[in-house]
Amino acid sequence: MNPVVVVSGAFDKGQRGGIITTHKLVKMLKEKGVDAYVYGSQGDTMPGVEEAPIPLLQSGKFTAIYPEGWDKNHLKAQQAFLWLLHKPKHKYEGMDGIFYFEPAYMDDPMGYLPKDLIRHAEQLKLVDINLSIYSNDRNNRKGVCYVYHKNQQARLGEWVRDMDGTEEWLNVDFANPYDDYLPAIFNSRESFYSFDPFTFYNILAAACSCRSVVHPIPEVSKEEYIQQRPFAEWLCYGWDDIVEDQETKARKALLNLSKLTEQQINNLIKCLK
Repeated sequence: MNPVVVVSGAFDKGQRGGIITTHKLVKMLKEKGVDAYVYGSQGDTMPGVEEAPIPLLQSGKFTAIYPEGWDKNHLKAQQAFLWLLHKPKHKYEGMDGIFYFEPAYMDDPMGYLPKDLIRHAEQLKLVDINLSIYSNDRNNRKGVCYVYHKNQQARLGEWVRDMDGTEEWLNVDFANPYDDYLPAIFNSRESFYSFDPFTFYNILAAACSCRSVVHPIPEVSKEEYIQQRPFAEWLCYGWDDIVEDQETKARKALLNLSKLTEQQINNLIKCLK
């Protein structure tokens, strides 16, 4: 089997989302015995992860995994996969297969994804969370914490100002889900409001008994949202939606997603040359 190079960026404990996820994939592949590296870290990597050596990159004898921001096999790897960590951004070429983090990311109204690869696309959703730090250990809660997708940042401030002015809002957009800071915040707040409908933080907040609310997607009903995100029936879809016992349901979902991650990592390894 050829080594694997996952295209990413510089790792920072204050980051979330794609950078952490791509570095985490390298670490999980290494734990499975795969010779795996990250590319584009500039030497700043998650502990246990290394930057791809130049001789390997020059040889081309490796499998490259590209996030959706890369449009083709720029590293000229022998094998290349596209990994959709969000929705497609442009036309893609030179890929041997597609993986997606959420089923909704396969929504492709612009026709960017190669049609011959769509029907063989597989899910690759990484869930590797220490459940012991995500628990309900505080009853004295106050205020709201929130997160937004980067594309929503410009219009977020105006929306929040329209909310209840007595609420204290805390942005946790750049908190790292793998350390103690995020669960401490979730245990101090009454509610978590997500402007990003697909963030993993929805589950983590609920596991801490912090009411987890998703800002509704325009012209998308809760039933349609659940079809895009199968476990989401227990998330509050909008501020007025009431769901009982989110904590128990979130912890069950985390356990199920962890088992699914193991299976999907194995499926990825089977695809490697």
